[in-house]
Amino acid sequence: MVLRADYLLPCYRKLGSMDRRGEFIVRTRLTRWRLLSGLVPALVDSTRYLGATALQMMPALLFVFLLPLPARAAQATEPSHGVVVVYDDVRWLMTRKNPHLIVLNCRDAACGGVSSGCVTLQFDNPANSYAPGVLAQVKDINRRFIGVWERKGQRLVLVDAPETQTLGRRIIALSSLRYRSGNRIKRIWSAQIQAPFGTTGLVCESDEDKYPVASAAWMSLLQAILIPSEQ
Repeated sequence: MVLRADYLLPCYRKLGSMDRRGEFIVRTRLTRWRLLSGLVPALVDSTRYLGATALQMMPALLFVFLLPLPARAAQATEPSHGVVVVYDDVRWLMTRKNPHLIVLNCRDAACGGVSSGCVTLQFDNPANSYAPGVLAQVKDINRRFIGVWERKGQRLVLVDAPETQTLGRRIIALSSLRYRSGNRIKRIWSAQIQAPFGTTGLVCESDEDKYPVASAAWMSLLQAILIPSEQ
């Protein structure tokens, strides 16, 4: 471009303004080119810096992306007494067999895998709304289960005898039974909470080898049950 401007200058000597303008234009373009030629390495260097920074941050970014999905609280209400089951709908799938039975099936390993599931049970018996009554209700649940299994020619084994515990301000009763289904061993867990109308709680089931993890998740569900008369 500079050579071309020098070559054209004699031809436009009488038009000095054009000469100067032409030279100015050329030099302006050169100035712009020099500016750009200086910017390009800077952009390249900054890109390399950002790339290196991104590589350094990659483990942290991977850690963030591999984190489990955050818990999302969902609710299901039993209509008779307004008992509310609060659960994580990322972890649990809720269905209803009827308006009074809330069924929760586990979706991931953190609650025992697909073999793990629970159903809510309410019992209207105000006489049971105290510690011995809650214990009596769990014993009755076990008796009913054992009777059903015996009629099918199967045997339920009592693993954890019914006992009462405190869960926060509540009195609860817990028990578990074991049975065999084909080549798999299963565990049934029953839990009831004292309530003004009687008792409410869960009956849950999982494979025996998933029971330690599953039962911890079931206890979290039990603890999150809301009884309106307590609020």
